[in-house]
Amino acid sequence: KYTTEQRKNPVVENWGADGKGVVRVGYSFDGNTGKFQMLYRSNADENFKTVYSGADKTFTERPPTPDIFVGDSDTAYVMSRKDGFNKVYKLDMKTMALSEPVYQTPNFDISDIVPNLDRTDIDGYETFDGENHVKYLNPDLNVIQQFMEEMFGAGQAQIVDYDKGLTKAIVYVGGTSKNGGFYMFDTVSGSVKLLNWRSSALKDT
Repeated sequence: KYTTEQRKNPVVENWGADGKGVVRVGYSFDGNTGKFQMLYRSNADENFKTVYSGADKTFTERPPTPDIFVGDSDTAYVMSRKDGFNKVYKLDMKTMALSEPVYQTPNFDISDIVPNLDRTDIDGYETFDGENHVKYLNPDLNVIQQFMEEMFGAGQAQIVDYDKGLTKAIVYVGGTSKNGGFYMFDTVSGSVKLLNWRSSALKDT
């Protein structure tokens, strides 16, 4: 069953929602003029207001867009490379004011944000220096990551899913040099069980 959360708007091409599913932001981009427009509202009871409307003659510059809304606030986590490398910032959605970098990796880009299960905050972020790495800010996820790396080797384990209570986590094990598999880690008992190989024919070769 589907429900309509937001009716069509002729000036909006894409919508973005917060962790509760409330549509909070809309975007449009004109490929002919380079004009980018962003509409925003704080909650479902408000009307959308234009918070940004501008055109870049080079067709390459535009303001950062929200990745994660911080709870019910007017603040969102965004990524921007305005200083040369992709870093994580906080953006005031009403004023479009950007904070100082919140998370960054010297001389390397942050490639993605890892949201928490409620999508109201950040659990970590991904970096790329030739290989993908995840830096967990959530201390419980960080413990799981360290435990898996102690068991399988540094850079060989990646958490791909977990339950809300963090009693179980699915971990992908396998680097760039060999085929990998998916394991279930029971954080209560400490047991690690193979679920399946990524390729049953190759296994971990």
